[in-house]
Amino acid sequence: MEFKLIVEPGKKWFEHKFKKEQETFQPIKDLEKVHQYRNEAKQLYEQDIQNYAKYREKTNKSEQNWIKTVLQNGTIGDKISANSLLIQNSAIHNLNAVESLIQSVKLSKKRECMLAIDALREIFRNFLLPKKALQSFHEHPFDFLNSLADDKALRDKRLVLWYFESLLKVKYTNFIKALQLVFQDTLATTKFKVSSVLTDLLTVNHQEQQKIILDTVVNKLGDPDHQVSSRIIYQIKNLLTKCPKMKKDVLVEIERLVSRQNINPRAQYYGFCCMNQMILQKQDFEVANRLLIIYFSFFKKFVKNKEVDSRMLSALLTGVNRAYKFAKMESQEIDNNLNTLFKLVHITPFSVSMQALALLNQVVESREDLVNRYYNALYRKMFDLECKNTSKQTFFLNLIFNSLIKDEALPRLKAFVKRLLQICLNQSPSFVCGSFILTSELIKAKKSIIQLDHSALIRNTIDNDETSKFDDDEERFVDVKDESDKEDDTGKDDQSREKKDNSWVHKKNIVFKKHDKYDYHERNPLYSGADKTLTYELLLYSRHYHPTVVVYANKLMNGEPVEYDGDPMEDFTLIHFLDRFVYKNPKRSKDKKKIKKSVFQPNRTVHKSAIKEMPVNSKEYLQLDPSKIPDDEKLFYNYHKAQEARKNPVDQEIVSDAESVSDSEFDAYLMKTEVDGADPNDDFSLDFADGLNKSKKKKKKQEITSDGSDFDEDDLMEDFDDEDFENAMNEEDMDLDVLDDDIFIDKKPKKRGKEDLSNLFAAADEFTDLVNESARYDEMGVGSISNKDKADPKQLKWEMNRDDFNNVKNWKKTKNIGQKTKLKKEKIGKINKNKSANKKIKVKK
Repeated sequence: MEFKLIVEPGKKWFEHKFKKEQETFQPIKDLEKVHQYRNEAKQLYEQDIQNYAKYREKTNKSEQNWIKTVLQNGTIGDKISANSLLIQNSAIHNLNAVESLIQSVKLSKKRECMLAIDALREIFRNFLLPKKALQSFHEHPFDFLNSLADDKALRDKRLVLWYFESLLKVKYTNFIKALQLVFQDTLATTKFKVSSVLTDLLTVNHQEQQKIILDTVVNKLGDPDHQVSSRIIYQIKNLLTKCPKMKKDVLVEIERLVSRQNINPRAQYYGFCCMNQMILQKQDFEVANRLLIIYFSFFKKFVKNKEVDSRMLSALLTGVNRAYKFAKMESQEIDNNLNTLFKLVHITPFSVSMQALALLNQVVESREDLVNRYYNALYRKMFDLECKNTSKQTFFLNLIFNSLIKDEALPRLKAFVKRLLQICLNQSPSFVCGSFILTSELIKAKKSIIQLDHSALIRNTIDNDETSKFDDDEERFVDVKDESDKEDDTGKDDQSREKKDNSWVHKKNIVFKKHDKYDYHERNPLYSGADKTLTYELLLYSRHYHPTVVVYANKLMNGEPVEYDGDPMEDFTLIHFLDRFVYKNPKRSKDKKKIKKSVFQPNRTVHKSAIKEMPVNSKEYLQLDPSKIPDDEKLFYNYHKAQEARKNPVDQEIVSDAESVSDSEFDAYLMKTEVDGADPNDDFSLDFADGLNKSKKKKKKQEITSDGSDFDEDDLMEDFDDEDFENAMNEEDMDLDVLDDDIFIDKKPKKRGKEDLSNLFAAADEFTDLVNESARYDEMGVGSISNKDKADPKQLKWEMNRDDFNNVKNWKKTKNIGQKTKLKKEKIGKINKNKSANKKIKVKK
């Protein structure tokens, strides 16, 4: 090898490792010495580039010439591909190709810019960027070079690689600046491209240019286009999933964005949404603490300025709920905002109040003095009318279950269950079924919640009454108290007051007020008297229109558990019911298991039974045992079963035989039945030409005169009896004055017998004349005018005369035109004759 290279190609530049590599060192402070090393490294680097070019011309001359030709005369795509190929062969010796690609990243040439960005992303990800941060030339340990004085090749190699790394750091910075300029484009597709490139580069090397890239990406959360902001949130979430150590850095940039003065509220909202999408773990308590501080600081600001934006508060409370589990901070910050949280439960929309109640539910676990206040707020919120139309119904039922499962007060549990059954009367079947499943799970943990036995209820009330010392109707005698007794009584009163002031709720120290009946207006569920009444609401659900609701209600009344494997909030909706009418099987996805797009989504990977996936009109479905059919699908099963039973195989054979009869056979059968004296069972054939050979024995038709002299009255009335005559005279629509004798025809009624077909044939011209004469102004004539609006005959006659006049006039015009053309031809003929005669004369001369 004639041309010796300092850095041999074939490896990535950061894969050249040295055995004796110093990890910790002090940078040199002598700038002149650094400058000398830099000049030396530059000369070695340039010399190595020249040697590499000569080496390529000698080894792969054809390929090198082709690349030069493409770079000079090729298309944009070919030039970019050629530069990429050069960098892949040896990035150290072809750094100029990187510079040429960076120069193409400009908005003036959009197509070339997009191609160059894609090429540079792949080059930096796969060939140029190491996992550690790039260093400048002066940041390397130059003192270590003195120990390599004996090995000059190794020393030169290290200098060349250090110099190349410093140049690459500059090129990478220029590329990021070029992307920042492209990021200012107005097109959303361009912004999507640049944001994905920047986040991909951070996943490869999250240390190099981290602050600049994060500042550029996070700043786009305030973009006017909401699609761009949503895409930035998605890409930041993916970035933190791949690089969880960057959570603090990302949080600092987002906090800086939302804390700006005069910032757009939309940008703040997207900033809070981006923060609450962070996936936290146990070791991220510092990030969780910082998140809570940010959330509560803005929470105080919004409440102080009376800016109660439901979307903003929902985003803040969602973030607080997710970060509170992982935070390790003093409760003073939360205690200062408890009154505000309870206030938000009652004044904000339903979705925001659910987030506030969920946060309070977590706080109550460590603050038992807030238990009564929390349950009172939840008990009152259950009567909110927005619960019917909200999309948070599943969240609402989950919150109720998590709150009641840890409550030890049985009267309060009964009050909540009774109110839940009351609000279900105005809810959809899906919500009712979900509530019944919730109630069944509560009964498994807390028994005797539902009361349907009146005798047992009376026994409980008697036991409670016996605990009291005196009845109200009995006469009581009390001794007169001394002063010492009064002092003792005052001491006891103070102790009782202390007990009343204490709001700690335990199973042992709960003191209940005496109630004789249930009061649903009571604010505190403990004192509503729900344990003094029966659960009458279940009787109403036993007559519900939805079959599943009826089955679940009967199970609860009979003390049976309600179990369901699917999602009742989706399976018992109206749209799911209507989908079962679509008998066409949808396309099945390749992956049977549904992959969750986010950890914050509910786990709905429910495996449906095979019966639910079968079409309801299939044979396999109808052959199933009726006991295996779900209650909500018995309607389909009974309907299709009845339809199948109505079908008779014998009728199907008759229908198939009837469909096989041809049209000619059917017409022949009808003609045979119309002829008198013919037996339908006999063979029948009709010869239409037979009537032409027979003699005309019958008289021809004659027109009857106006006086009716040729009319044979006896023949007409031969078959006309008295009853028919009276019926004809009594018709309301008959107008005898309008009748004319011309409507009658000289034709005697004849007995049905053999038909004479000779009268059916007539000449076409005669037939046309007859029709035109008889229906001159009618719709059925050949030359008649269209009379769709049923005009008067006089109007039709006038229109026909007008058309005849126009036809004559047009004929005259065409006749005159023909005469003119004829005259012109005659003149042209005479002129041609004269010319030919003159020619002959000249020839003779």
